[in-house]
Amino acid sequence: MLQDAMPEAAVPDESARVRKFVFLVAVLMAYPVLGIAGPSSARLAAMDSLWVAYTFLYQGDPRGLAHVEESLRIDPDLALANIIRAEFAMKQQNWTTAQQYLRRGMALIGEPDQIFSPADTIPVNVKVIEANARVSLGYTLMALATQANEKGDLEIAMRHLNVARLHLLASLELEPTSAVKETAENLLSLLSEAYKR
Repeated sequence: MLQDAMPEAAVPDESARVRKFVFLVAVLMAYPVLGIAGPSSARLAAMDSLWVAYTFLYQGDPRGLAHVEESLRIDPDLALANIIRAEFAMKQQNWTTAQQYLRRGMALIGEPDQIFSPADTIPVNVKVIEANARVSLGYTLMALATQANEKGDLEIAMRHLNVARLHLLASLELEPTSAVKETAENLLSLLSEAYKR
């Protein structure tokens, strides 16, 4: 009935419907192939090197830095490699480098084909990683604010503290572990005290 009310040129012919149907089926058949293509071999190799670095990092062994740098050489766009590189910088109290890698890592987290685990059998919650990175960035910015304050640059110090606060609050909106949540809350409490002065 609706077809009868439409002008003749507006009524799609049968061949146009068939072409649309065939196109839709082709797209739907290709989609799973595109979806399972997965990360590149370079990204997987970068993750292998990163996993060694990660192990060293949590053993407190600075030799892991060479492995994380190798991972970044292979794939500079691997989000987790940037975040772990920042953690090594934090241990060295190199706050500028830590800030640089944390910002880059967080910007890459949502990019396609990012991997956060060396194997499918090791589940990783990306929101936990982002929450941790945001708390690390908040801490780093607070350290940079302290340095700026010591140099007498109160404007830069306040800018760092304001951005730190935003990252700490954002971390609480994600799925932080209880330890990360507690750290964020403690840092926010310190910031509140700093704002009162």
